[in-house]
Amino acid sequence: MSTKSQSWADSNRPMRVFERVLTGGLAAGNVGIVMSPHGLGKAAMLTSIAIDHAMSGMQCLHVAYGKSVSDVRAHDDEILEELVRTLNVQDRLGARSAVDRNKQIYTYATGTLTPQRLRSTLDFLSTHAEFKPGLIEIEGWPDFRTLSIEEMRALRALAIEYHSELWLTAHTSHKDFVNKEGVPDYI
Repeated sequence: MSTKSQSWADSNRPMRVFERVLTGGLAAGNVGIVMSPHGLGKAAMLTSIAIDHAMSGMQCLHVAYGKSVSDVRAHDDEILEELVRTLNVQDRLGARSAVDRNKQIYTYATGTLTPQRLRSTLDFLSTHAEFKPGLIEIEGWPDFRTLSIEEMRALRALAIEYHSELWLTAHTSHKDFVNKEGVPDYI
């Protein structure tokens, strides 16, 4: 990688401010949950996190629930273009290439995603595609109101076993009862 490419990769990564807040990022083996009501940008934020990591050379898996690969790709492309424009990245092709090389999309039909199915996907990608994501972004799943503690533990175990950051979304409502940290009681 040239010095010019390293410059945009280091200084224009979208997550550099967020990482400062998190004192270095989420880290492998941990689960991050982005919470907000519908329509406020949870999926865009997760996609930005994954694109940022892919731009820095980390393999990332974008798991979408109930969507097609083409719809997810179109949304990812919009986010990447906006990031490249906003950050005034000079090497647009280098940014696109880094994301294409390091980010894969995998979709599940509604009602078919479980921690066990995700494990099967990760095993397949590792064995057959030499793809071991350091970040797993899951869009649209799980529903925390129905997720069992065993399923949450299984997701955390996957993050630990695969040495991955695992990012999820949680839909909230202004009607939800929240604790003193502002977290709904079902999370």
